[in-house]
Amino acid sequence: MGQLYNCELTMEYRGRLYSLKKSTGDGKLIGYAILKMDSPINIFNLNHENNMIRYELIDKILELQGNCSHEHIDDVLYISILEVMDEYKNHGYGRELFEVIKGNFPDKLIIIKAVPSSIKFWSKMGFKNIIDGIQYEEGGFAAAYMYYKWKENNKC
Repeated sequence: MGQLYNCELTMEYRGRLYSLKKSTGDGKLIGYAILKMDSPINIFNLNHENNMIRYELIDKILELQGNCSHEHIDDVLYISILEVMDEYKNHGYGRELFEVIKGNFPDKLIIIKAVPSSIKFWSKMGFKNIIDGIQYEEGGFAAAYMYYKWKENNKC
């Protein structure tokens, strides 16, 4: 993993929104992440054409959480952005940011919406497609919802 001397890593919490920032000692930004703790129902805010896909996604999340019914859906951690500045890419900082996220939320199912160019990175981090072979068109962009899970839960 790349290391810069005098690096700072800060995490802020505001309600259900978290931000994580890694910077050099002189304040130059290396990378950042924006995270949100929320219900999968709110995260999978697909348009009306994709309602069946939305329900498939929610059913899969229930299964991954080990829940037996729609009456109880645990919140998930949604990574809306994780970015490393161009000059610091390929030095392990993206992995480092994700490791901090995992360490701070060890019991949460983590969800991302990965654009095609980032799927390889997220797969290396241990993420899997929520529903294999499905990508979603939203605002002209293709994306795949992926998840990361530390351990198996079965509450049934």
